[in-house]
Amino acid sequence: GGAPVEKRKTPDKRTFIAMELLTTEESYVGGLEGLVENFQKPLTETQSLTGEELGTLFGNVSPILLFHQSLVADLRDRIHDNWETNDCVGDILLRGLPYLKLYTTYVNNYSRIQEVLEGVNKNVKCQQTLMTCAYKAMNGPLGLQSLLMTPIQRIPRYVMLFKDLLDKTPPHHADHDALERSYASVCDIANIINERKRIEENVQKIAAILAKVDEETKGFITQALVENTHTWEKSKADETVSCVLCKKDISKGTKVYHCPVCKSNAHGAPRRCYEKVPKTCGMAADMADLVRPGRILLRTGEAEHRAVHTAEQYDGVATNKFSKEIQEKRRADIFLFTDVALLLWERKGHADSDYEFCSLFYFHNRVKGKFASVNRLAPTVLEVHPPTAEAVHSLYFETEDLCDTWLEQFSIRIRESREMFEKDELVMDEHGSAVDPSRPVWFTLPNTCPVPGSGGQFMAYVVNMKFCDGSERVILKRYNQFFILHQKLKKQVGKKNLPYFPPKKWVGNMKPKFVVKRRAELSSYLNGLDIKYLQLPCVKHFLSTGCETMEGERLGEEFDIEDLDSSAGELPEKTDGNAGSSSGTQDGHADLQGT
Repeated sequence: GGAPVEKRKTPDKRTFIAMELLTTEESYVGGLEGLVENFQKPLTETQSLTGEELGTLFGNVSPILLFHQSLVADLRDRIHDNWETNDCVGDILLRGLPYLKLYTTYVNNYSRIQEVLEGVNKNVKCQQTLMTCAYKAMNGPLGLQSLLMTPIQRIPRYVMLFKDLLDKTPPHHADHDALERSYASVCDIANIINERKRIEENVQKIAAILAKVDEETKGFITQALVENTHTWEKSKADETVSCVLCKKDISKGTKVYHCPVCKSNAHGAPRRCYEKVPKTCGMAADMADLVRPGRILLRTGEAEHRAVHTAEQYDGVATNKFSKEIQEKRRADIFLFTDVALLLWERKGHADSDYEFCSLFYFHNRVKGKFASVNRLAPTVLEVHPPTAEAVHSLYFETEDLCDTWLEQFSIRIRESREMFEKDELVMDEHGSAVDPSRPVWFTLPNTCPVPGSGGQFMAYVVNMKFCDGSERVILKRYNQFFILHQKLKKQVGKKNLPYFPPKKWVGNMKPKFVVKRRAELSSYLNGLDIKYLQLPCVKHFLSTGCETMEGERLGEEFDIEDLDSSAGELPEKTDGNAGSSSGTQDGHADLQGT
């Protein structure tokens, strides 16, 4: 009998879960590092894929990796061999939660990632490169497709780990409050991501509908989506304005045609630009597309349909052929969206299309200021009146329950459209700026984020985009990218048509109060842009890319340096590349927090 062997203390469940959090985080970071080192870099160096394809595949993987490398380092410092049950990790998790919104962008892009992967499988040169990549990555069990899937799986794993850790932390424990807030926040982020996946599924459903119609029917849908015309008012210009068509100035005191709905101005005689302006008023240019952000397919169904068209739409003339069609009931499919209703007649035995166009109408016509209405004619019959005088639609359902359901659904959409229109109070963002609730998207800049660059780390703004359907998307932007966008817009629409843009600050640009002020100013700038400007190519590019494209957006590549407004305080400065210095960052790009 020697001395008794001291038994190693078995870790309690809370300690076990904390260790699992650390080990899974280390494994996840290892996978992301393998994705960058063994796949992204070789594919970039061999030019096996185009820049666009590489951007789609690897998107914002680099900032996600940088955040998790920092997170895993903090967890290692806290969760070690001497971990005690009274130790805390909730504060670490709380600090990292804002950066998890980076995943919304990744999830939004995942369907396009899958499309690129399908093309990769058909690319011989790319397959050869991938075989070499896979050989180098033999120490890891995951291939390219599996590694690209891991970010999608990480947030649900956090939800489970945070919940388990919270359940094993007593209410009186010092870590309980932070863990409770962390769990609630990560659930919110998971819900946002799930909502984006649901939206993506809706887009696929809409695309499936359009795949079943021919070009003529698509043309009718497009025409119905842009049916609102400008309401031109002839007057004298109070100030010099720009013509929406020819882009030339209309001098103060001269005759101008002004649309009070979309605020457009156009020349009268002799140019008569107002007659040539596309008849799309009060809507963004992409409204002609049934697939657009914020438009969600809520419900589908079918019914017998009969429409009685009014004389107003056809100027009192209706062909005998059309008159005969509307006298008979026809089977129709109903597609109820957040803002429109689409009715398509079923077409049997037609090789090119399953549907024939019946009608599409908005629940609220913003030009005429009218709303749709619905009422019950019989236990199984609804009568739907669009906001225009286009037609009255009678829908005959098979059962009273179906009729009840569709009456409720139509009523909800019409009521919500009216409530949005009649809402008097302003919606305020987190910076205290007014936000127009009718805008398709509005912006907040909640914080900054470190991002790796060619000369080291630099700071970028986290730009959160919230769409009218409640979904969100996050991108990272440097101050210089805002600056380039502003310069392009000044050339295209004129400085007087743009909101205030914050100039460069040379001294005191690292003070916390200044950074908060600058975030609010840039947020107000984006929210202050006219809705129609959101469809300009330069704005679309700005909103669909992040810091990873910065090297392709240097001053001088898109336009000449001499074309820039060289007024004091607006030109970006030349810097030494030290992130966080008061003079900015490398490559002549202004440092975000130092601007």
